Amino acid sequence: MEYEEKYSRYQLHLLDEHPPFLSALPLDLNSRLVLDLGCGGGINSYYLKQNSPRASFVSLDLSPVRCQQCRQHIDTSVIQADSTLLPLKDNAFDVVICTMLIKHVSDDRRLVEEIHRVLKPGGLVFISSVIKGKHAWYFRRNRFGKTVLDSTHLREYSSREEFLSLFNHFEVLNVTLRNVSLSWARFIYRLLVRFRIIRTGDPLFFTRTSFLKNVARRKLSIPNYKEIELWGRKK
Repeated sequence: MEYEEKYSRYQLHLLDEHPPFLSALPLDLNSRLVLDLGCGGGINSYYLKQNSPRASFVSLDLSPVRCQQCRQHIDTSVIQADSTLLPLKDNAFDVVICTMLIKHVSDDRRLVEEIHRVLKPGGLVFISSVIKGKHAWYFRRNRFGKTVLDSTHLREYSSREEFLSLFNHFEVLNVTLRNVSLSWARFIYRLLVRFRIIRTGDPLFFTRTSFLKNVARRKLSIPNYKEIELWGRKK
């Protein structure tokens, strides 16, 4: 997996939006060991820890910048490592959470194999990505010259079936598709941070007032793009 230091420094990860998957957790995480794989700035770890205070968490990301950001906001064990070469024991975790990481890695099958390896028998994985429809378009381009939602995306799946083909060694429990939508307020705030108009970005900026919370909730849909979310159990 390749790491882009510049991107990690200017692309602020905000902690104001409650991850939707938390409302549909298929089990109580308390007293369980959970791996937040590709933790970024720590949004999943932040809310998982609030939701399940008696669970144990390990947050892992390739970027030292992201790992430091995660440590600043969450009291959890943070590891800097490659998600396709995990320095973790076999059959160690009850649950692996992996949101929107797989589209950044060079070998998606290797990532899924590593998730399978570190999960306990019967352990659960939540993993998500994006599906790019036939006529989907966005203004960014990746290193291959393809239009993508984010310039760091190495892939965007073309169908539900293509994504699910990676999980033959899991029992698929649930698959959800939803429209991709972006908060224009968060987008503008990140731009202001990126171009140093705001010198220091605050990951909790949109939690300061009820007005900011409401503004951040207003979103624009990206035509022909879908988020795909999967819950699976290790066979």
